Amino acid sequence: MKTYNVHIYREMRLFFPGVVASTAEEAARLAAEMPSEAARALEDCDGENLAALVGVIGREDCQQSRMIDFDPVRAIAPDILTVLALALPILQEVVSAELLSDNSTARLALDHVASVIAKAHAQTA
Repeated sequence: MKTYNVHIYREMRLFFPGVVASTAEEAARLAAEMPSEAARALEDCDGENLAALVGVIGREDCQQSRMIDFDPVRAIAPDILTVLALALPILQEVVSAELLSDNSTARLALDHVASVIAKAHAQTA
């Protein structure tokens, strides 16, 4: 058996009082950019375990270190967004070519794909 050093990446609640901003979204963004040490309170709050960085003790070269993702959906989210972005023009073409112009399911799918892409880009902006 080997002995490991394990770093767990876990959701936590940090409290940053008195953040001055024009909107709630701006205040959240500003607080997210602050270092953890700037928080007045740091609480575990039974946050979800997101990932672990695991390394064998005595191996300073990190050759046997591994990142283990506990949330497979989060891990593939960028791939899902890429697939949706590739599918959007195809859906738009099919619907606009009136191949499915009367198909409410196709229009609903088109609207949902466009909405998800827009939300993802708005969150990363």
